[in-house]
Amino acid sequence: MEAAYIACVDAFTRQHVNAPKIFAEMFREVEYNRVIELGTGTGAFTYFLGSYQSGQVYTFDTTRPEHEDRLRRIQVRFKHMDVFAHEDIVANLITCPGRTLLLCDGGDKAREVNIFAKYLKVDDVIMAHDYAGTPAAFEANGYWRSLEVVYEDVRATCERENLQPFWPKRMLQIGWLGRIKAKPHGDGIHL
Repeated sequence: MEAAYIACVDAFTRQHVNAPKIFAEMFREVEYNRVIELGTGTGAFTYFLGSYQSGQVYTFDTTRPEHEDRLRRIQVRFKHMDVFAHEDIVANLITCPGRTLLLCDGGDKAREVNIFAKYLKVDDVIMAHDYAGTPAAFEANGYWRSLEVVYEDVRATCERENLQPFWPKRMLQIGWLGRIKAKPHGDGIHL
């Protein structure tokens, strides 16, 4: 499976080759006040997020990204920390007024979804990378090169927090789970 290349940082991401295109489409259709990325990796995809998203981008990782200097130049806020040890910092960002996009792409994506979903506001979006609905679906469709989250890992949280599908076909084809926090009666925006 081919990875996406981000020319502005001359680096490949750990994302499906179509991920930048689909995320760019989403950013044209849905405006976020902030993007919170759990798991920076090299920083190449983070740079893309900071370049295509009008709201503030925050990214957290336990290792420093290869492109940290470039991230600072475009006002991406990188924090070198374990999000599980500092849950309150991430929670405070999520609960700020305005719409949040929370990207779970660190070392334990299911745990990230299960811990941080409770802080989402109505119409906030949460996503998890390296996702397929089931292991069998992953094997049959070859969405992406690795599988770290299946629906069963986050099902209870999705049900408890009323997280409804968000761009399911487009996100699934690039290996992402997409869920939106719906109003109590399921009236959220499901683009």
